[in-house]
Parts: sequence; C-alpha cells; structure tokens
Amino acid sequence: MAGKRGGHDDINHEINHIRGGRGADDLAGTTGDDSVTGGAGNDRIHSGAGNDDLNGGSGRDRIEAGAGDDRINGGSGSDVLRGGDGADVFVFDNLSGADKVSDFVSGTDKISFAATTLGIGNGDAVVDGAVSVAGPDGFAASAELVIVETDVVGRLTSAAAAAHAIGSADSAYAVGDTRVFVTDNGTSSAVWVFESADADATVSAGELTLVATLEHAASTTVSDYVFA
Repeated sequence: MAGKRGGHDDINHEINHIRGGRGADDLAGTTGDDSVTGGAGNDRIHSGAGNDDLNGGSGRDRIEAGAGDDRINGGSGSDVLRGGDGADVFVFDNLSGADKVSDFVSGTDKISFAATTLGIGNGDAVVDGAVSVAGPDGFAASAELVIVETDVVGRLTSAAAAAHAIGSADSAYAVGDTRVFVTDNGTSSAVWVFESADADATVSAGELTLVATLEHAASTTVSDYVFA
C-alpha cells in the first residue's frame, strides 16, 4: 500500500508492505512481519509484534518498533529510533543527520554500518582490528572500530570532547581513511564516523561526524557493531 503523493497520510494496516508519500505520514503496522517505508517528510512509524523492516526515508522521523527482531533505518535526517523488545538492528547508511536510539541494549541489539556505501575501512563486511581502549591513544591506525572506555569530559555530542577522549593512532592515517569511533559519558554512548583530512595520526574534531547517540547505553562492546 502506498500513501498519497503529498500531505499527511494516516495509515494503519495489517498487510505486510506499507509505504508513505512525500508528506508527514503516520504509518502503523500491526502483528506480523511488516515492511514500512516513510518516504520524504517528517514521518511517524509504529509497528506491532513481528520481525519488521522499518525505513524512515528522508526527513526527521520517529520510528517505534514493537516486540520482535526488527531492522530499523532512520534514513537521512536526524531521527529518533526505538526498537522495543527483541534483538533489533539499527542501520546507518548515510551521514546526513545524527539519530537518537532510545533503547539500545548492548549484547542484544546491533549497530549496522553500510561499510561499502560509507567507505569505512576497506569497505567490506568484516570489522577489521576492532578494539576497546582506555584512551586517549592506544589503538592502531588500521583499527576500523575503536571504542573508547574513558568517559568524555564535556557534552557527549561535542566533537571536540570526543576528539580529546580519542587522541591519536599509533601511526598516521592516509587522507580519506574512514573509521568508526565510539565514546561515552558513563550514561549514554555516541557513535562517530571519522574521515582523515590530514596525513597524520591525530583524530581532530573537524574529522568526526556524529552518527548516533545511544541513550542509556553507558557502554558497548565491539560485538555490538557489524558492517554490511
């Protein structure tokens, strides 16, 4: 089912495929394995029980999944995502806007990066050299995922605070090298994509893009992250 081409659509349906239009849609699946896409606009997407595939499209969307093992992609824009019960996967395939994940559970849920699309590391589905470090420093430039365990000083979403906590790699990056860094403040975590602008080992604020905050996730582990 597709929504109208513009305006505000309000759709609640029990079929498996639901698609909004270009306006601010309110889309709701029910029980069963639903596929819901918001399209353009600031959409609200809800799903009931079942293993659902939810995609906000462009805009500042709010996605709330129910019970089940759901796959949630906010799309472009700064979105608010909630997985509900179950082992959920939060997908990130662009750097347009920083999402808030309100109920990430370490050891159960996953953060999935489209590594090929984003050019992370060597662009494949293997997270090479993933490591947790006390920070700052203490990691190889080849590590495609680095989790910094020491709490940031300052705002969690401050790139300057994150860069201070991360420090420098053990050798220089090449210009354009892209990695994932995770910081936390003891209460929540922040996920950053780093792209080297200089041929040096230092991770600077201007090279960091905030991808997501994981609210109430005081810490995460390398197994919480996957590349696709």
